[in-house]
Amino acid sequence: MGTTPDWRAVLGDAADRTVAALERLAADEWAEHAGYGADGSSTARVDEVAEAAALEYLADAIPGVTLVSEEAGLLRGTGDLMAVVDPVDGTKNALRGIPYWAFSVAVFRDGSPVAALVRNVPAGIDYTALPEAPPSARLHAATSGARARPSTVTELARAAVSLQRPAYRDALPVVTAILTRVPTVRILGAAALDICLVGTGGVDCYVNPNVDDALPFGERVVDYAAAAVFVSAAGGIVTDAWGEALTFPPDAAHRTSVVAAGNAALHTELLDVLTAAPPTKSHTTAEDTTA
Repeated sequence: MGTTPDWRAVLGDAADRTVAALERLAADEWAEHAGYGADGSSTARVDEVAEAAALEYLADAIPGVTLVSEEAGLLRGTGDLMAVVDPVDGTKNALRGIPYWAFSVAVFRDGSPVAALVRNVPAGIDYTALPEAPPSARLHAATSGARARPSTVTELARAAVSLQRPAYRDALPVVTAILTRVPTVRILGAAALDICLVGTGGVDCYVNPNVDDALPFGERVVDYAAAAVFVSAAGGIVTDAWGEALTFPPDAAHRTSVVAAGNAALHTELLDVLTAAPPTKSHTTAEDTTA
């Protein structure tokens, strides 16, 4: 067997290479239309450049790796490792100059998480999870390297929740049910970072209210993979809106609802609210919710 990579260094270098490529791209070129991604969503030049840098580095650093990325889709490798990459999560924030967007990557071996990193690029904050490492080295967040700890708030009546916006009218009852129960709501625009905040206690829970599987408005696997690994390693809970474990298929177009909470009690209450206010199946169209 080969030597186990220093995953913290490998994923950190992938983020560094990606950010460096973006720094070389002129600011007025970031928003240029560059085509369409694997799921048909419009791609900006910033996404294209970031992805090229990230995938080139990862393919070299992890020989034989299968790559799953937002724009390129599936690039099947020859080994047993898969890297799920979102080079720019929160593209709309990045293009508007809102300093809240991320580089995100998770590595899996036969479906089990090996390592994950989400970098808040403007803030220079890394959320890193190494599930296979010893407990003392398994999880870190922020520039200090402090161990992440999720919230201990157990009731929605005291909770801060981060939301994705409702993308179709039948998601509104879900949002209304949440808004009437929580004192603090944030819609920040970068799902990977929002979910990571559950792992650090920055928010108590996260919900994508677009839970109708008949519609293409849930989180893509590239959006949630690394953040879900981070929150789980921190001791939080991440599932879909029906309490089922998230999966990480090699499909950049795969979407699902995502619900994350710092502890089981809060997660259960949140699922109860979603169950009590399920959206009616609908095929109402709306603008893609991709950040």
